[in-house]
Amino acid sequence: MGLVPLDINKQEKYRLFGNFFANELQRVTLDKISNFLKSKDVNFVLTGSAGTGKTTIMKKALKSTA
Repeated sequence: MGLVPLDINKQEKYRLFGNFFANELQRVTLDKISNFLKSKDVNFVLTGSAGTGKTTIMKKALKSTA
């Protein structure tokens, strides 16, 4: 899966910390979490191998809603 360049308006949305940005799969995950937080759903399961960024993604998603 190749990298997709981000337009300038989306760069901040997907900035994880410093100059590190979410990869394509992480971007999709951030969007899914954002949609979940806006919904009336009560369960969301995030899984992945160690070191894939689950904690970082959740920190970003929760910070974005504050």
